Formats: sequence, structure tokens, C-alpha cells
Amino acid sequence: MLAWVNEILSGVAPTSIERGSVAAVLALGILDFSVGPQLSFAVFYLLPIAATSWYEVERSGAFMCALAAAVAGGADLLTRLEPLPMWISAWNYGVLFTLFLVVAVLVSWLRDAKEVQRAVALSDPLTGLANTRAFLDRLREEIERALRYGRVLTLVYLDLDRFKEVNDTLGHAEGDRVLMRIASIMEETLRTSDLLARLGGDEFGIILPETPYAQAEGALAKLRAEVLEAMNEEGWPVTLSMGAVTFESSVETADDAVRIADGLMYAAKAAGGDGIQHLLWTGE
Repeated sequence: MLAWVNEILSGVAPTSIERGSVAAVLALGILDFSVGPQLSFAVFYLLPIAATSWYEVERSGAFMCALAAAVAGGADLLTRLEPLPMWISAWNYGVLFTLFLVVAVLVSWLRDAKEVQRAVALSDPLTGLANTRAFLDRLREEIERALRYGRVLTLVYLDLDRFKEVNDTLGHAEGDRVLMRIASIMEETLRTSDLLARLGGDEFGIILPETPYAQAEGALAKLRAEVLEAMNEEGWPVTLSMGAVTFESSVETADDAVRIADGLMYAAKAAGGDGIQHLLWTGE
């Protein structure tokens, strides 16, 4: 039945959560019918409703509320020795459905609030990019994937040259504008599959999954050109020092990868800034 409803509503097959919730509601209905009206099992219907509302879309939760109310109300109706007037049965069904729906909505709100809280905890409040925690979590995942499947990975550390000069002469508000503009350019220039992060101050990190040396070289050159053009348009004296490492043979830990990319970035700054130091890592 759920498959049919889902096909009508969205053309999407039911998930294991939905199937399990339907089975749980039907099992509770059988138990409810077997015991009779002396014992109420209404509260137990909330478990599959809550599970569906937490893991699935809102309409699945609403459907589960209607199904649970119908099953519970039907079990009560069929086991009563003296049938109730129709309007009372309808009222009871409506109250039960409303109770289930309120719980489903509250669970959905709680899930959404948790997702928002998680997004805030993993993002930089100024630029909206990922923060250091999210960056390192993703880097560990990508290194593990590269080790397991032998995939290539490029890691980039980026530092702004002469950014302090902007803060000192034009003020920190203008410095914030610089950071937000660069973050925007990074988002526009790089792929949606790449992870962009502000690591603090005027340092940024970029993870380019499955990006070989030549492709990363082109992407970083384009990013640098776009940033320099924007800085010149705004009259900001900011350039980029980038350290990039393409791992053809992956390192064992995220700390090792960060150490290599960070060292390359400082080498670029030591060479006068406004440049890219890019290393092809083969494990030696």
C-alpha cells in the first residue's frame, strides 16, 4: 500500500524505514485487535511514526499518522461489544490522528533544528565556508577513500599576502569584505564536489577529490587569476600564496597531508608570495 501511495505522490519506491514502519504499525494493530479495548496501545504507534518523521520526508510521516490512526481506530471499533455512534468513532479517529500528527511535526522540527545546528557548528560564520573541524573531517574521509581505492587527491593551503595591510589601512570591515569576496570567487570557480574551508584568519584550505596534478594545476591557476582580477578591481593589494600537493600515493594521516601542504604554502610566501608551490606526491 505504501509503495502505491509513494508512486502516486512522487514515483519513488518506499525505503526500508518506511517499510519497517508500516510493518510495525500493522503488527501493533494485530496486537491491539487480539487484546481488545481493555488495554490501549496508542502510545506505541508513536514509535514508527517518530522513526518515519525523523528519517524520511514530511509526507511520509503524515501518511504514517493516517495509517496508524486508521489501524488503531479500526482495532478499537472491531473489538467493542457495543458499537459506538458513528460521530463518536469519527471524533476518536480525528483526535488520534491529530495526536500522531503533532508528534510527527515536533519530531520533524527537532530533526531540522539539529541539522541547522550541525551546519552552524561546521561552517565559518563570516564566509559560510566549512570551518577547520569540517575540513579535517572531510580530509580524513578523502584520505581513507584514496587509500582504499587507490584514487588521486589534491590538497591546497592558501594564504593571503598583504592582508594585514588592508586591515591596518582600510579597517577590519574592509578586511572582512576581502575574505567574503575571495570565498565567493572560490565557490564560483571550483567544483561543487570540492571542499572549501576557512581555516582561520586569512588562511583557506581546499580539498580537490579525484583531481590529478595537471587538472589541479589548471584549476588553481584559474582561481589565482580570478582572485587577482577581483583584487585589482577593488583596489585591494592582496595576492595569494598557495601550497598544493597532489597525492598519487596517499599519505597515512590527515596530519601528514596538512604538514606537507602547509609547508609548501610557506615556501610560496618565502619565495616572495603571489605564487603557487605544487608538489606531486608519489610516496617518497
